[in-house]
Amino acid sequence: MTTLRILSWHVHGNYLYSLAQLPHEFVIPVFADNRPGYSALGHKIPWGRNIRMVPAEQLCREEFDCVIYQSRDTYENDRLQLLSAVQQKLPSVYIEHNPPEPHPTDTLHFFRHEHGVLVHVTEYNALMWDSGSMPVAVIEHGIPEAPGIHYSGELERGIVVINNLSSRGRRVGADIYEWAQRSMPIDLIGMDSESIKGGAVKSTIWTCPPM
Repeated sequence: MTTLRILSWHVHGNYLYSLAQLPHEFVIPVFADNRPGYSALGHKIPWGRNIRMVPAEQLCREEFDCVIYQSRDTYENDRLQLLSAVQQKLPSVYIEHNPPEPHPTDTLHFFRHEHGVLVHVTEYNALMWDSGSMPVAVIEHGIPEAPGIHYSGELERGIVVINNLSSRGRRVGADIYEWAQRSMPIDLIGMDSESIKGGAVKSTIWTCPPM
């Protein structure tokens, strides 16, 4: 397999770690002030040797095979300032991590690229966004499989993985969770899960520990 040189951004640390398990080289731009989206990778996550940081001001001197965008501001503004005209036309992917706002079903996604693919991280997001004429793919959020840990399926309960469900509300399906939780046992996993109260059927609340 040919090793690709991929430009992306440090938006979601754990997601980036999972993404970088691919056998390709990842380049992450950083600014000295560690502004959002451009912070240094740090040492809390065991980053592989295939991911490296470069000063954002030097991106235009790098050679890439493709670009992965993960935030609207990066796509609409930063790329115009940091990337060369050739780099801006490279095959690209926009990974949409969130459902639409302000309108839950009639919001047209802003990503438009003649060599691009819009990737949604859940079927729910793909359904709710109006993706327009862009090619769409769904690649579910996931984590690398830990050695020796396998799904066995003996627990008679469901599982929901959503960060900050309490504060984000209906936009990420809080009402659907509450409805389903009244009829079946469900485990909720994600940041701030402990703020969700149990319903008619007892649910287990888990908070993912930092890596």
